[in-house]
Amino acid sequence: LYGLGMAAVRVALFGCGAIAKHHLKALQLSKYATEVTAVVDVNRKVAEDFTKHLPLGTQCKIFDTIDEALEWKGFDAAILMIPHHLHEPYAIRCMEAGLHVFLEKPLSHTVRSCVNVIEAAKRAKGVFMVGENSPHWPEVAKATQLLREGVIGDTYFAHANYWESIGRLVSLSTREVDAACVCVCVCVSIFVCTNAYKIM
Repeated sequence: LYGLGMAAVRVALFGCGAIAKHHLKALQLSKYATEVTAVVDVNRKVAEDFTKHLPLGTQCKIFDTIDEALEWKGFDAAILMIPHHLHEPYAIRCMEAGLHVFLEKPLSHTVRSCVNVIEAAKRAKGVFMVGENSPHWPEVAKATQLLREGVIGDTYFAHANYWESIGRLVSLSTREVDAACVCVCVCVSIFVCTNAYKIM
């Protein structure tokens, strides 16, 4: 078993933006032993600055591309925190390389792309997980509990939104769709409409 009294899980972080710091903190607080052995970012300066947050003495390589990182092979798991249109190619390549993969939400940017990632995960030898934290928010967990206990009776409709700290109301983003589905346990259809496109 990795991380518990045995060898530490060697982790590569793909994408060194703001969210990467949260993942690094989570790794450091985990009861499982982990070691960040590589960071990958197209902006080398961003990657170099990020490594300053690693514990002193950490031997961590910096790569500009996924090709260089996968060729090196010095890690067991990949945490992907990259632009959405790169989720499919990066996740699939990492899974095909035999790595454990944690993919930041959303799964991908199109339905077809999501299906491709899921099919690759079924074939993969390692563990694959999508990082969606909304089902674990206290308010969502409580709502789910009350709904499943039948407090309001049968549920036929769910709508979710939240107010972001940057001052905008978000109505049914990916995390809200997920939270609504977790609470109600069924999702018949989703309609998305923006000023750029419409999806049924």
